[in-house]
Amino acid sequence: MNAIRDYDQLRKAVIAMWRFSFGNHPYPPLEHIKMVSGYKPNKGQWEHIRHLLGIVVSNEKPNSAFKEIAKEAYNDFASSKRQDAQWFNDFIADQREKNKVRLKALSKPISEYKKRMALPSARQHHLEKTKELINSWLPEISINWEAVELFVLTFDEWIFQLEIQSNLKMNASDWDDVLNLIYVGPNCLYWTDDHKKTKAFLINAGCENYLYNP
Repeated sequence: MNAIRDYDQLRKAVIAMWRFSFGNHPYPPLEHIKMVSGYKPNKGQWEHIRHLLGIVVSNEKPNSAFKEIAKEAYNDFASSKRQDAQWFNDFIADQREKNKVRLKALSKPISEYKKRMALPSARQHHLEKTKELINSWLPEISINWEAVELFVLTFDEWIFQLEIQSNLKMNASDWDDVLNLIYVGPNCLYWTDDHKKTKAFLINAGCENYLYNP
């Protein structure tokens, strides 16, 4: 919303994105997974978004209708992100409940689950389940897991932490942070000044080598 209120700030951000990164990542996250897996991505609304951003770059001052149009677009985007995060939290809540039922049937506390998940074989099984979940989003392709290693391992750690921390939630901003990792390939570095959640889970997942430390 700050960018909408400050057109100059928005324009500078778009120009920087255009210059340094946008050309390298022209597709939405899941379509990017398709591309790095050797499949033709679906541009969908992406070309329209690029067109609108191009208008921002080309015009130093916004026209009179800009704020209302931008506000409506922002609200639609934010609502979509909240829905995505809510869907994921609902999925995790269901997983937590299944774990509780399973542990109760075995007369085991959650600490037993944490202890078992410390075993390499258990974590590998958990990772395979995470891959199955991601595959369910893109059932028509064979995913190149190496190309999205950082995303997969960090996402798996997110799921694990959500399962064992009953008070942990993923909000729309967290969801964006996780999806951004899709664009970080094996030979790339990732910079963030956020020391909570996603960065911590990235380190937990053994992916500290992907971090850029200026």
